[in-house]
Amino acid sequence: MRNIWVSILGLILITGIFIVWNFNSTEEPEASVFYVPNAGDGTISVVDPMKEETVVTISLGTSQASHGIALSLDGKKLFTGTGFDGKSLVVIDTETKEVEKEIPFDAGVHGIDISNDGQSLYVTLMNGLGKEEGTVAIFTVENMKKIAEVKTGGGPAHIAVKPDGSQVWIANVNGDTIAVMDSKENQIIKTIDVGKVPNEVALSPDGKLAFVANVESDFVSVIDTNQMEIIKTIQAGDAPHGVTVSPDGTEAWIANNDSNDVSVIDIDTFEVKATIPTGSYANHVAFSQDGEWAYVTNRDSNDIVKINAVDKEVTAKIPVGAGPHEITLEDYYKQP
Repeated sequence: MRNIWVSILGLILITGIFIVWNFNSTEEPEASVFYVPNAGDGTISVVDPMKEETVVTISLGTSQASHGIALSLDGKKLFTGTGFDGKSLVVIDTETKEVEKEIPFDAGVHGIDISNDGQSLYVTLMNGLGKEEGTVAIFTVENMKKIAEVKTGGGPAHIAVKPDGSQVWIANVNGDTIAVMDSKENQIIKTIDVGKVPNEVALSPDGKLAFVANVESDFVSVIDTNQMEIIKTIQAGDAPHGVTVSPDGTEAWIANNDSNDVSVIDIDTFEVKATIPTGSYANHVAFSQDGEWAYVTNRDSNDIVKINAVDKEVTAKIPVGAGPHEITLEDYYKQP
């Protein structure tokens, strides 16, 4: 009888250990796949970060893909575009990999982002580098109904939504400005002068700071989002193009086109704490949900490097299509 009870207690102990281990190991899971638009060949790479390989390639049927991309918060719909070739927004079912809907425009589709509650989609429309004007089109995610189209200024590129959902920040590459839009009224409430060719803006998780990558100025503008004023400029690498903030809000990572590296900025000190070599023409950067990994697309070497975010070392290189740009990983840790 005693042996039976010992066996039962042992089984309970082993089961408990397994449950605790399983809970801890899946509390912050890495996304099963993420998506990258290949602007140079009109395809989308579906990347498995655990296998460290492209598992599926989706063709859009055009020579270009839009630089921006977004994923619905339930992971079922992918929002991409056909750039300046097809001039359309494309909605793809992530299970079937089939196009659900295609919405045409008169201008090229550049940036795409989804609101933090998953209900609104923002799409920037522009006519190319050096061109004036541009708009952001706003859609409901549920039925893809366009609810507004707002003039932003010269050449709107990439978009960031404030964590509380109150504002949308838009980088105008041709206007050298950041346009701040009230998301309730769908109106531009402030235009902020920054450096030359601001390609992307990223907001800190607490929404207090905005970081702007200025391609032709070689510096990052840091903006206080309450005052809507620049409080710091930070020298980055050559041609800073992509920017994101770590999920814990301690670091800003900048992808530098011409120096082929990433600048890691300490947000407490506003100083560059590390420079990490990547592939050729570092383009955009995004973190895994748990913040342990960073991924950088390299436009000219047509690959993605996987970086240990703690050690600041490249651990893998993943081939993708031609001219990879944004990464959908940021949409996995938006808060509904």
